[in-house]
Amino acid sequence: MKNIQNHSIFYSVALSVSILLGACMEDEKVHLAGYPDTPVLLYISGLENNAASAEFKATYDGNGDLVTTGDISRTYVVKLATPSPEDTHFVVEPVIENIPEDKVSISETKFTIPAGFTTREITVELTDPSVVETDPEEKTYQLGLRIVSMGGYKTAAFNSEAKVTLVKEAYIVNLSLSGDEGRSVNFTREYDGGIIVGTDPIEYTFRVYLDKPAESDVTVRFTTTGLSQQFAGDVTVTPAEVVIPAGDKVSEDITWTVTDDFLLAGSTAEDFILEITPSFTTDDHRVVVAEEGTIVINVSKFINLVDIISAVEAEWTMFDRSDWTADNSSSYSGSAILDGSLTTDIGGGRTLWATIDMKEKKDIAGIVTRSYNNSASYSPNVVGIYVSDDGETWKVLGIKEITTKTGSYYFKLKETVSAQYIMLDMTSTSTIYLAEVEVYGN
Repeated sequence: MKNIQNHSIFYSVALSVSILLGACMEDEKVHLAGYPDTPVLLYISGLENNAASAEFKATYDGNGDLVTTGDISRTYVVKLATPSPEDTHFVVEPVIENIPEDKVSISETKFTIPAGFTTREITVELTDPSVVETDPEEKTYQLGLRIVSMGGYKTAAFNSEAKVTLVKEAYIVNLSLSGDEGRSVNFTREYDGGIIVGTDPIEYTFRVYLDKPAESDVTVRFTTTGLSQQFAGDVTVTPAEVVIPAGDKVSEDITWTVTDDFLLAGSTAEDFILEITPSFTTDDHRVVVAEEGTIVINVSKFINLVDIISAVEAEWTMFDRSDWTADNSSSYSGSAILDGSLTTDIGGGRTLWATIDMKEKKDIAGIVTRSYNNSASYSPNVVGIYVSDDGETWKVLGIKEITTKTGSYYFKLKETVSAQYIMLDMTSTSTIYLAEVEVYGN
């Protein structure tokens, strides 16, 4: 099949004949045997460049409705390049793939383009779109028009077929878990003297989501991996089973929690990755667990290396900060916490983080934070101290809750720590304005 995409082909044929005839001398013979005087083109109405083929996509939206980028039902144009001196007769038929014939209508299968005329339009239509919409399988559909035969004055078809292809995705219902913080959540727990400091439980509330409605009820249960067998019974999921009714897409809230016992099995710092995985039963075979359908619980157990003292220790020496840089979560420049002034600051909210790049590794003995004008009103209630060698992977040194606020906090490390980057993560019941961060070595 030759695919002609522009009316200019008709005119170029006619022009070529004219040039050929005009270029010949009177005594020369032109051999045009078999050359059509009336070229015929078949194309799809309304498409750019009079295309004879088009492909569209069909996908299901979140409501389960099929959305297509183009209509498979089309009007086709049969066109003669030039008016013929004789009537031109055609027999045509629909092009059909993966569509029942009784669901297709064609406006006519036999027609005539009278002498002196050039165009005929034929409509090929899918009469029942549910044939495509309700088919759950991935499938390609085609609907078009084919010239079966034609007769007329020296006619020849440049292309005898034009069609629309509709590529439809399968109806797949993806099941996934997610909470308010998404599919990954982090917990940090301090180990000190055989106990876990603090009483907040390791707990996360999430829901089951379907990206499209299922035709049948979906019953979901949950499994937790990442714990040794002896602690598997320490996990509680409430409710242990949820049902998403047919046609719905979201479950009720589910609360997952685990006791601290697994953190007490050793006395060293350790990171745990726990994964909540769904399993389900349903009569709808189209339901699958999404590729990223689980929830990851990251638990970091750290050994507290930070004490709060009342003043800078006599043996400490403050490091030169002149070439250091700082970043932070507020709209203020991080340089304010390195300039030696208590009247320039960062912050403005009840949470604040700041990172400092010391440009090289330092042996850190202590860290001091000072609020704006050394005012206790602008100090945080909780300060987390982290260090890093690359600015990407962080180790927690301590998370200190402060009951009595002061304008300056003096953090002493129980052992010297070598690092290039420091991060402070602060929260407060009031507004935080951090003016200075000083770092000391012995």
